Amino acid sequence: MKSSTSKFSAKIRVSVLLPQMIVSEVKQVSQQNSVTQSSIIEKALKFWLKEKIDQDTKELASLKFDDLPSENEWLTLQPKI
Repeated sequence: MKSSTSKFSAKIRVSVLLPQMIVSEVKQVSQQNSVTQSSIIEKALKFWLKEKIDQDTKELASLKFDDLPSENEWLTLQPKI
């Protein structure tokens, strides 16, 4: 099984338009911490994606499926082997 970091190892260049305030902040943090602007954006997007997955998971876990057969009904529906 591949590690989760390998999913992010292939890099593709993208162009985005961001508000000047965000660009200035990213540049400042980049210089202060001696890291690339791309790594800051990548970290922010990974955080956003994790939060989205967590939210989606909670939403899926709360779904109720009232139209599914009960366990006893499943047993009667399955062929006898």
